[in-house]
Amino acid sequence: YVALMIRDYYALSEPTDYYALSEPTVPEHLKTRIKHYKDAYYNSSIQKYDKSLEEQAYEAYSTLGEELRSLVDLMGEAEFQRILLLTTLPKDEQIKMIIQAMDKDSTNCG
Repeated sequence: YVALMIRDYYALSEPTDYYALSEPTVPEHLKTRIKHYKDAYYNSSIQKYDKSLEEQAYEAYSTLGEELRSLVDLMGEAEFQRILLLTTLPKDEQIKMIIQAMDKDSTNCG
């Protein structure tokens, strides 16, 4: 009940856009590298069977996996930094941001 009252109180105030609420962004160079390896894997998988193509496909797929793992690591680091930022704010700002994030998540899911 108290959480709902707090949420309603802050819902009446003007929303603010903090870095802590923003979505982690993927750097363009990582998007490009991942797309390159996806394309390489796809191109090698649609061609007529050849042992060298199989090796190229395996290499492209392995590299794609490595790139995706590094992307996941970067997103995890971004989330960690967001949490660190949140803990530096005053308690009322922390509550406001948590409520805004919860409202945003419920909107995205609905």
